[in-house]
Amino acid sequence: MPLPSATLPAPPSQLRQSYHPDCGAAINSHFTLELHASFVCLNAAIYLYRDDVALKHFSWIFARRSLAHSDWAQGLMRLQNQRGGRLNFQDIRKPGSDN
Repeated sequence: MPLPSATLPAPPSQLRQSYHPDCGAAINSHFTLELHASFVCLNAAIYLYRDDVALKHFSWIFARRSLAHSDWAQGLMRLQNQRGGRLNFQDIRKPGSDN
């Protein structure tokens, strides 16, 4: 015998207890900025690793920072999902060039 629908809990994505929409928008904006920072650091790491630049030891610093920014963005996305918010991915700008 199936349970009445009133006794079944709602799926986690529909629960939004005490979660203001502005908070969700701020978290979406912040993880977009974190992803952009990750791409900028990764771009710097790849540039510094080139043979004609010869700063390979500095490249690992930027590679680690890129990973840290990426991990932080993933944590914010997990938080957004746990609280019932919606992930809103925005365009991430390409890092600028110095040419």
